[in-house]
Parts: sequence; structure tokens; C-alpha cells
Amino acid sequence: MADPVWKLTFGKYYGKDIEEVPNSYLQYLLEQEWFCVKFCYAVSWLEKELDYRERFDIMITEEDAKHGG
Repeated sequence: MADPVWKLTFGKYYGKDIEEVPNSYLQYLLEQEWFCVKFCYAVSWLEKELDYRERFDIMITEEDAKHGG
């Protein structure tokens, strides 16, 4: 759903599109001041992705991310 697709360039899910990253990690990033400052352009993308998942009851867990979905 994320538009445009953005790959994480750091951390546990390095190289993954935000569409593949667990809900909990996206939420974690949005709660981090450093993230919102350094990646201010991506905040709205993460918010849109989480909103989309909530509307369509999509939950991506850490286990899903490990196994590609």
C-alpha cells in the first residue's frame, strides 16, 4: 500500500520495503524522535501504511517478516 515504496536503510529490517515490515516496528519508528527528525519525509508514508493496514485488518508480525510474509 505504501506510496511511494520506501526501503529501510538501517536497523533490523534493513533493505525491506515498509510493506514488509511488522506493524509494531513501524509504530516504534513513529514514536522515535530521531526517526521523525532524520526521516521526516517518510513519516507520512509510515502513517499511511499503518492506516491502510488498520482499515483492512492487516497485521504483519515479526514472524511474518522473517518468512517473507
